[in-house]
Amino acid sequence: MCEIRRKPGFLPGATWLIASAGGYVGTVQGIMDHGPVGAIQNVGVLSSYRGLGLGRALVRRALDGFCQAGLRRAYLEVTAENVAAVQLYRNVGFRRVKTLYKAVAEQS
Repeated sequence: MCEIRRKPGFLPGATWLIASAGGYVGTVQGIMDHGPVGAIQNVGVLSSYRGLGLGRALVRRALDGFCQAGLRRAYLEVTAENVAAVQLYRNVGFRRVKTLYKAVAEQS
């Protein structure tokens, strides 16, 4: 968390952790990017806790944090093959704006 807090544009109200008795099980980090717009940097939920709505709750909390900071737009990046995440983001209201193709180095 200390490293996340040092990021330019860090928004505490858009950054959340979910904890259980055994430790942390989910997180989202939000920052204010150029524009100004909200940028969701990471959404993660431990595999044993997926399917419970935690990812949706984290994204919504981040979006609420952006609104409280006066930001009216937000974006994120996701790998197209991450079907569950793409579906989650669509259900929350995100839409695809562009698709980027990144070069992958050949492995020997």
